[in-house]
Amino acid sequence: MAGWVYGAASIALNAGFVFQAVRVLVGNDLRYAKRMFTFSLLYLFLHFALLCVDRAPGLIELLR
Repeated sequence: MAGWVYGAASIALNAGFVFQAVRVLVGNDLRYAKRMFTFSLLYLFLHFALLCVDRAPGLIELLR
């Protein structure tokens, strides 16, 4: 199970991904699809990085 750090960031990242998906669905411009692809790469990287940070013992206390 993930902690509160990952959970809060995940909600924000998922909201951003849904926003990008709606823009691709509604818009007829290829620019939106390219932006969603770029965001999806950042999205996955941040999900994995946040999961590592969240599970690293004692790292959250060092950041405070």
